[in-house]
Amino acid sequence: MKKTLFIMVVIVLGLTLSSCKRSDNDDPDWDGPAGLYILLEGSANPAVLFVNGLPNPSTIRVRVTNAEGTPLANQTILLRQLDYNYNVVSWGEFEGGVASITRTTNANGEISVIFFSPLSMSADADIMYIHALLQVNGHAYPYSGVPQDFISIALMLSGY
Repeated sequence: MKKTLFIMVVIVLGLTLSSCKRSDNDDPDWDGPAGLYILLEGSANPAVLFVNGLPNPSTIRVRVTNAEGTPLANQTILLRQLDYNYNVVSWGEFEGGVASITRTTNANGEISVIFFSPLSMSADADIMYIHALLQVNGHAYPYSGVPQDFISIALMLSGY
């Protein structure tokens, strides 16, 4: 019995003393972001557009930064239109008469493009989104984890 107890104590001590001692890898920052470390933020001005038979303009701005807030130049952003259920639509148009558009960020990590409101709309469509999506390796992947933003635009149907 004493021999078994002695062997058990030796095994337990051997396991505890020979445990892994990490010395090379530091723990990640507790407040650091995960993923691609890229932030993409967009806005529309104005964010409310009248649908009155005229192409009313809104300036869409998107800014791309890294986790420290440093602007990222030469990043390609895809802008496309989504309805209130996040389906791709062609209600309005971007400058140049296109339904979707790509732009490359400038030295300040920003793009700016003009979006024109739809000329007509059904009465139940009161909101739409401009989906700003970072292109990775020349492709836009609309999945979670890829930097993207949904820029909300309210549509006000007015008599014309």
